[in-house]
Amino acid sequence: MGLKCPSKVQSQSIAMALKRRGESLRLLIQAQNGSGKTLSFLIPILELITKEKSAGTDMKSTPQAIILTPTKELAKQIYDIAVQICSCMPWVQIGACFKDSDR
Repeated sequence: MGLKCPSKVQSQSIAMALKRRGESLRLLIQAQNGSGKTLSFLIPILELITKEKSAGTDMKSTPQAIILTPTKELAKQIYDIAVQICSCMPWVQIGACFKDSDR
């Protein structure tokens, strides 16, 4: 993916999300296209899933995260990025449902 350092939106939101481990957290992020919003929420989700796995939690029976999007195009974009990031995380399974697709 060619990532070297986090964007401004990633630095602020990822740090906030990781500080709130174990608590419910809702972030509202508004930034330009291409600013890194997708990784701003995927990285904390994957960090928490990895910590749960390391703690020996049985994660096979329930989804660990569900991401809803307003458009099919955005869902595909997030899916593609998640698949790339998780290519080195065999314990994470990525799935997607689209209205008129079987992906």
